[in-house]
This record gives sequence, structure tokens and C-alpha cells, in this order.
Amino acid sequence: MTGVIATSIVVMGNGSVSVGYTHDCAEQIVCYHNEKTNVYASFFTEPSISLNLPGYSNIESINSGVEKVLISEEKLENLKKLETIAHLKDNWNANGAKAFADSLITKVRNLVMFLDVQPEIFPTACESLQLEYDKSDGSHLEIEFSESENAEVFSVDDKGCESIRSICSSVDAINKVVNDFYG
Repeated sequence: MTGVIATSIVVMGNGSVSVGYTHDCAEQIVCYHNEKTNVYASFFTEPSISLNLPGYSNIESINSGVEKVLISEEKLENLKKLETIAHLKDNWNANGAKAFADSLITKVRNLVMFLDVQPEIFPTACESLQLEYDKSDGSHLEIEFSESENAEVFSVDDKGCESIRSICSSVDAINKVVNDFYG
């Protein structure tokens, strides 16, 4: 069993940060907890980040029921971007766009956690969030999420042919569309 010896704790806004070492003092870690998003993160000296997020992994912890997920830099950046989008107020684009519903932010955050390939994420003035993927051959894929159970998929292939369709907004369906796009 491993433990952490905390060397300091700092409280910042909605969260707290502690710095410590693993029980064998082999590596320094930084733990972060944000009460609003209920995110617990341990930052190691490795190139990835280990997050303890209930419900976000298929690896179960025997003792606590809390699961561990390794977060890539791209996924972490997308989660940060979603947090920024979540704080946008009405008229965020100076053109009357409304703030985004917490349920939509949560839906897309849950999807981002399990996407095989991380997208670029953009807010739209239509109260939706758009995930975008581009290939070097000019192909483009957009997946737009609203509070509906479906997602709208727009794609342009390398020959300029466009297609639009509606799909279920489940992780499996989104991953299939993205994997098919990249071939």
C-alpha cells in the first residue's frame, strides 16, 4: 500500500493543492482537488497525469471504489477548455449567444474522457459544442453536440464531397465515426 507524506497544502479558489512524495520518497507528486468539478489529480514526474475520477475508468480500485485514469496532455487541455467554456456567460460572443448548460458540458466532458483520438473543441453560438478533426489530405470532420441524445456529424472527404448525418452521442458511436474518419 502506498501513501503520501504531504509537505504543503495551498487552497486556491474552488480547489486545494498539496505537494508531497510517494511513501518511498522516490518521486514528487502534486495533488489537486477542485470541489466544483470533483476532480482529484496526482501529477507525477512522468509525461502523463493520473486522475482519480469516479466513473471515468474501467479499472476498479479494490479498497476505495475510486478509479485511476491516465490523462494525456491533449485530453487535459480539452478538459481545461471545457472548464473555460463552462464559465462563459450569456452574450459570450458579443452577439447574444447564451451560456452553456451544465448538462451539455458534463456530457461532452464524459465523452472526451473516453475518446480514442482527442479533437479540437469549439463553442458555437447555437448552444452546442463542436468537436473537430482534420487530416493532412484536407479531410474534415465535425461532430456537434447539443442537449439532444443525438449528435450531428458533418464531414468533407479529400475530394471535397460533403455528408451530414445524425448519430447516437454515445462514446462507442463517436469513437467509431472518428476511427472510420482516420481509416
